[in-house]
Amino acid sequence: MSFRSLKKNLPRLLLLPALWMVLVLLFTGQSIIATDTEWDDALAHTAGFWLPWLVLLPATAWLAARFPLERPHLLRAVVIHLAACAAAVLACQGYTPTRQEHPRPSREPEAMRRPGPPRSEGQPPREERRGPPSGRNFRPQVFRAGLDILVYSGVLSLTHALTFLRRSRQRELRSLELEASLARARLDTLRLQINPHFLFNTLNAISALIHTRPDTADEMTGSLSELLRASLQGSGAHEVTLREELETLRLFTDIERTRFGERVAFREDIAPDTLTAAVPSLMLQPMVENAIRHGLEPRTQNGTVTVSAQREGGQLVLRVSDDGVGYAEKESATHDGPGGIGLTNTRDRLRALYGDAQSLSIAPGAAGGTVVTIRIPFRTA
Repeated sequence: MSFRSLKKNLPRLLLLPALWMVLVLLFTGQSIIATDTEWDDALAHTAGFWLPWLVLLPATAWLAARFPLERPHLLRAVVIHLAACAAAVLACQGYTPTRQEHPRPSREPEAMRRPGPPRSEGQPPREERRGPPSGRNFRPQVFRAGLDILVYSGVLSLTHALTFLRRSRQRELRSLELEASLARARLDTLRLQINPHFLFNTLNAISALIHTRPDTADEMTGSLSELLRASLQGSGAHEVTLREELETLRLFTDIERTRFGERVAFREDIAPDTLTAAVPSLMLQPMVENAIRHGLEPRTQNGTVTVSAQREGGQLVLRVSDDGVGYAEKESATHDGPGGIGLTNTRDRLRALYGDAQSLSIAPGAAGGTVVTIRIPFRTA
């Protein structure tokens, strides 16, 4: 057995000697009360009485673990344990030690002791006799057999209880690991949906400009390569700091600024204490893309998209707002059109990461346009 295995199983190895000591101490106390003997004599006799079980306890525990009372080999296990129990009883019956009692000295004063009848000459001295009456002065074989059966059954039950507890914990751990694995796989799938979706839209924009505005298309291609490089560098992380998320978002807004020119402006209102907060990676980009596509593109006037972040108690509140066509006009497009992929994906990712501790809401802005509000637990990354 290696040191690591010994360290892992040390509590189980110490349990059996501890159980044996409990038996010895329990019956030592009972012996002192019942026979009024000195504690050291009672302890020595009880330790000898239970000495066979110092070996039988590990053997019984091994048999219980090797032949558990469960299907499909229940009958075989029952027969083996009945035979083992009988062997343990016979072994203990053959070993039972003879008790030599040493009564406690009387604490009564010499003058208060009641004298016995006078002893005539030639009569042998009387023997002080303690313990059971003469009619019961025999080795309690039946009582000893009952105790041994009880101890064997107790060890058998304890071993099965520990085994079932260990299996229950293992099943719980496997269940948690499976849930975590499924959650990670789902998050990976949801995250990977963002890149092709954004890439498809950006390439469409580049293809539309490559003949009419080749310089602009070239700038967009360079910005796109930087954005994809940044995305690949963080491809294994489901959460990044808000500072990193904003840096990635700026690469996207540079592409959109090149594409739309002065028609679209971007503004940030970020509280300094939120920059180290953990947020889902590539979460803001679909929100900003929705604001441009469904809020600002349908109209001819210039517009602004604002990204804000504040801490409210134990929550991080992120808002993406625009002053576009308004919530009522673009509600169906946001949920059913191309932008629906980004919102649905974001909702699913938030639910997978934070459960019920998150929310995503869409509402009309106070001065027109639309506001998307995301609330997640505030924690630093």
